[in-house]
Amino acid sequence: MMTVWLGAGLLIFGAVGVGTCICRERREHTGQLKNLEQAFLIISGEIGYSRISLPEILKDTGEKIAPKDPVGNAFLQIAARLCDGSGQDIRDIWQEEMEKVLGMSRLTAQEKELICSFPDTVWYLDGERQQSAVRKFAQRIGEAAMCAAQKEQEENRVTMMVSLACGIFTALMLC
Repeated sequence: MMTVWLGAGLLIFGAVGVGTCICRERREHTGQLKNLEQAFLIISGEIGYSRISLPEILKDTGEKIAPKDPVGNAFLQIAARLCDGSGQDIRDIWQEEMEKVLGMSRLTAQEKELICSFPDTVWYLDGERQQSAVRKFAQRIGEAAMCAAQKEQEENRVTMMVSLACGIFTALMLC
């Protein structure tokens, strides 16, 4: 009889564990968006404060965020490619490097498309307009992060309840 209860407990625990993994994936999605928002806010601040070139800004930002976020490494690669003298367009370089990083992310297709559209915000020659455009871009990412966080919270409750119910139902069926 003890093994039946132990087995039932393990089934319930396993079902809750699956629900927890699903919730963690949603939390990672929201976290990635928040990290991206922070990165673009840093870029906006650098544009307004230092007035250095975009490759230097991307390099500095990449160095700040690289250890904790793969986007930082992409920024470093983009900065290096912009300065290598090949004359490639920033849109092409940005697309290639960000697709490598975003392919491994949990972002939706729409969010990936938004991130890949960043070069369209930095074409202004006026520093203030460029800073404003990048800040607005970061705000759009922040809005996506807020929506993802709300959705995460709502869906996580349901996921955990369903996981627990499935575990209990399975344990009852097998006992």
